[in-house]
Amino acid sequence: MASSNDTYTALGTEGTSLTRSVLIGKTILLCIQGNWPLQQVSSGATVGQYSFNSSTGVLTFGEALELNQVIQTIYK
Repeated sequence: MASSNDTYTALGTEGTSLTRSVLIGKTILLCIQGNWPLQQVSSGATVGQYSFNSSTGVLTFGEALELNQVIQTIYK
C-alpha cells in the first residue's frame, strides 16, 4: 500500500488534540508540526512528541496547536 499525505492548518482553538477522520485505522509514518518532525509515543506526549489513537483518528500533541500552524501527516 502506498503512503498518503494529510495536511491540516490549525485554527488555534484545538488545544493539544486534533481529530482527523482520514487517519482512522491507519498507521502514521511521519508527523510534522510546523517545520519539526515529531516523535510518536504511546501516551503522555510532551513537547516535540505526539500520541495517536488509530481507532478514533485523534492525534494528541505535547503542546497546544497555534493559529495557522501546519500539521502534516504521512500515513499508510
